[in-house]
Amino acid sequence: ILPAFEKTRYNHSAMIGQLEMAASSYSDAVLPLLINSDVAKEADPNITLPTPYQYPADADAQLKMSLEAYKRYMGITPVGYVPPYGAISPAVIPLLKDNGFEWFTSDEQVLRRSEPRNLPSTIPYSVTVDGKTVFGAFTNTLLSNRINWVYRHYYAENSADDFIRTVLAMAPNNDKKDALVTVVIDGDDAWMHYERDIDGKGIINGIYRKLNKLFDSRTLVSVTMSEYIHGNRMRGV
Repeated sequence: ILPAFEKTRYNHSAMIGQLEMAASSYSDAVLPLLINSDVAKEADPNITLPTPYQYPADADAQLKMSLEAYKRYMGITPVGYVPPYGAISPAVIPLLKDNGFEWFTSDEQVLRRSEPRNLPSTIPYSVTVDGKTVFGAFTNTLLSNRINWVYRHYYAENSADDFIRTVLAMAPNNDKKDALVTVVIDGDDAWMHYERDIDGKGIINGIYRKLNKLFDSRTLVSVTMSEYIHGNRMRGV
């Protein structure tokens, strides 16, 4: 895996490559709860909680241990953070910035309940807390749910066609604007349940094959998060 990844890893300086590695919490820890367990009441004011706890230093350690593991085993230092279960809160932002992260992902349901409410998930946002800024991208719930629960019953080519049609339907009417469609799959257990597509290999190959064709017309352009944030003149991003 590592040699194959090295061949396709995105290099920001050279503006080449296809893949970008992102980190997560070292032991799948939910950082907002580690920092302050009472933050759960913001999502559900009626929830019954145990005695409150606050361990922000542990949350910071989760990020540092994760980065150290990537550096030791992969030889890279990720700048992106994909939180377990999409869990993010304002208190996490300064920790991400202090540890060198430039961007994070979460779910569009989280975005809709953030202030201001009901923002679209088809653009990334700069999020600033205590003077520290990182970018956030929010996964399209419809597409992530289809991959997790619906496409397991489809044939691979039909799944790939439906995925691409759904993405194309999100294109802005104005040719001068673009939309960033983010799809985050939390975990890998969905693939084992695919009935007509062993391990989901068919849909993955099908999606990327179709994306390659659509890139020629600039209808759809696949990007890494860092590529989208910083731009890539080599690919017209």
